[in-house]
Amino acid sequence: MKRMVILVLSVLCMVALTLFGVGCKEESVPAEGAAAKIAVDEEIEGERDINIGMVVQWYANEWYQEVLKGAREVAEAEDVTLVIASHENDSAREIAIMEDFIQKGLDATSWVVSTEAATKEVLWTAAKAGLPVITNILEVRGAPQVAVIKFDNYGGSYDCGVWAGNYFKENRSGDPKLAILTLPGYGSTEDRAQGFIDGFKSVYPDAEIVAEQNAEGDMGKGMDLMESIIQANPDVNVVFGINDPSALGAAAAVEAAGLEDVIVFGFDGAADAKKAIREGGVYKASVLVFPDEMGKKTAEALINLALDDFEKVPFYHNISRVIITPENISQY
Repeated sequence: MKRMVILVLSVLCMVALTLFGVGCKEESVPAEGAAAKIAVDEEIEGERDINIGMVVQWYANEWYQEVLKGAREVAEAEDVTLVIASHENDSAREIAIMEDFIQKGLDATSWVVSTEAATKEVLWTAAKAGLPVITNILEVRGAPQVAVIKFDNYGGSYDCGVWAGNYFKENRSGDPKLAILTLPGYGSTEDRAQGFIDGFKSVYPDAEIVAEQNAEGDMGKGMDLMESIIQANPDVNVVFGINDPSALGAAAAVEAAGLEDVIVFGFDGAADAKKAIREGGVYKASVLVFPDEMGKKTAEALINLALDDFEKVPFYHNISRVIITPENISQY
């Protein structure tokens, strides 16, 4: 079996980009049809006559690379062809990828939502072509999908908020002043923000939210916003980012300002977040959802769909999660 990287530019993106939310614009490929202009990021060729596809949100994102690692392992073990693409939150690209997958005659594919409205159109296009689709992370309401492989965004953040509230109570004095770095427009990230707030308020019902700003899931934006939040609210002492990159950017701003009493929390359990927690600075916890498990479960389900073993694919499958903290970080 051989692994063939179709889009050389995606390799350059991997070198240049490491964080969630940073895109890489590809050159147009001269070809007929919109779909032909969207090259896939990667293709693993198998010997069996089974062809499955996976579409992620950002190819260069560390967490999605772990998802794809799990999927690759299954594809290689089962000797099937796995086609990988990323829509980079571009709805036009998303539509073109689906058209390309239909033209390739894939047996089944999985999809990470860009926005519910844009992805709904894509799922209906797939249904009309007879291509079964599994959605990852978020269900698309009012659109056809065979299964949803996800994790509990609200529940994970709620648990993190509870942990954060108890940590504050035991280790800090005064009243908590919260800053939330959000990413509006996605049900999953909105659930994360609200879950943390609700969890923290289960410990501190009167906790004040001094800022809620869109960091776009990006480390640099998270750092810049946190610098502004600190200037406007010098008493801020609790920060939650809807993913680790935005939260890590906020932590960098907090540490640069010398605010050692501020505590920062994130979501994903990425390698950089684990490192920050181990180092014992202001970054105290993150919600770890197991990306390799998502990749493996998705690839296994897609193969079952390709084999028409629909009874082996439940509509909902929840991926495991855990709050990683200074107390348990050695296990991860």
